[in-house]
Amino acid sequence: MDEEKKTGATGGPERPGKLSGELHVRSRFLTKLENFWYHYKWQTLIALFALVVAAVSIAQCAAKGKGDDAYLMYAGNHYLSAIERHAMEKTVSEQTKDRNGDGKIVVAINSYLIYTGDELGSGQDAGTRAEESAKAHDLFTQEILSGEATVCFLSPALFEEVAREDGFLPVSEYAPALAGGEGGVRYGDTVYGLRLSSLNLYAYGGFSGLPEDTVLCVRRVSTMASLFGKKRAEELHKANLEMAVRLIGLPEKPEA
Repeated sequence: MDEEKKTGATGGPERPGKLSGELHVRSRFLTKLENFWYHYKWQTLIALFALVVAAVSIAQCAAKGKGDDAYLMYAGNHYLSAIERHAMEKTVSEQTKDRNGDGKIVVAINSYLIYTGDELGSGQDAGTRAEESAKAHDLFTQEILSGEATVCFLSPALFEEVAREDGFLPVSEYAPALAGGEGGVRYGDTVYGLRLSSLNLYAYGGFSGLPEDTVLCVRRVSTMASLFGKKRAEELHKANLEMAVRLIGLPEKPEA
C-alpha cells in the first residue's frame, strides 16, 4: 500500500514529479522570453506600433471612402460655433476643387478648444476647463502627428508648440511675397505662419469670428500618414496647399 501511494496505482511517477517537470518547462520558456525581450525589445515595440497605426489607418480609409476634398483645423481658446463652422465651410468650398471626383465638395473642419496659462481662469469651473482642455490638446497632438488637416488656424501658443518641432512649411515656399511682410509670424529666424488679421480672409464668413492673433500655417506632410500611403498623403497635401494659397490670396471682400 505504501508503495502504491508513492508510485500511484499504475506504477507511474509521483504527481509532485509532474509538477516539478511542468515548472521546469515553464521556467525555460520564461527564460527564453526574457532573453528575446532583452535583445529585441525596441524592434518588437516598433512592430506593434506600426501594426496599430496600420489598423487605424485602414479603418479611417474604410470609413471615409475616397475622403473629403479639404481638411482644416482650428485650435485655440475660441469656441467654434455651428454657424461659424458652416460659414467657414462655405468660404473654403468656393476655393476648393472636387478632389475625389464625386460631384460635390466636402470640407472637413476639426476644432479643438484649448486653453493655455491664464486663459483657464479661476473658480469652480477652472478644474473642469483644464481637464477638457487637456483632452482636446491630446487630440490636437494626434491630429498634428497623423491627421489629415493640412491648413491650420492656431492660437500663438499652439503655433509655437508645433513650429518648435519644425512641423510647418516655411511661408516662403508657398506665399513668398508675404514671407517678409508685417503679417508674418516667426519662430526663430523663419516665418512659418501668417497672422489671420493681416489677410483679406479675415473678413470672410466664419473666419471673421476667430481671434485676431490666430495664425494661419500649413503643416508638413504627415510622416505617419505617408508610412501607409505616401502617394495619397502627398496628393492630399498638395491639393490642400493649393487651397491654402487661394485662401491667402482672396481679394478684399466687397461691402454687403
